[in-house]
Amino acid sequence: MTGNPLGLALLAVVGLGGLGLLGWSGFCFARWYRADAETRISLRQARRLRWSWKRLAPMLGLAVKDATPTVLQQYGPQDQPTKPRVLVPRLHTRADTFGVTVTADALPQVGLSAWQDANEGLCDAWGMRRIRISQP
Repeated sequence: MTGNPLGLALLAVVGLGGLGLLGWSGFCFARWYRADAETRISLRQARRLRWSWKRLAPMLGLAVKDATPTVLQQYGPQDQPTKPRVLVPRLHTRADTFGVTVTADALPQVGLSAWQDANEGLCDAWGMRRIRISQP
């Protein structure tokens, strides 16, 4: 090695990133390995919920269109009108032996009544028998 400080810094960043990725994958593997059969079913279901959510939410009317342009769109070329962004509420899942607990962030115009209207669609899409929707 020539002792280039930029090269050493890059090597340290790549090494720390690799260690972080290894630690995260070890945590996920240990969680899966230590879980019983029912919890593994819930873990698979929670993963499927998170992966399909971005596509499912606009179909059920649980997403909001934001017509406000971003900074880059405001100061960029004005050749064509800006497309509205689709804001989807974030999901947080917690799997246990009895099922999956899903917590969603709030968005304007998507209240408790919108979630209750989408109840049957969520049951069908997620393959669940029942869903309890409540507001803390």
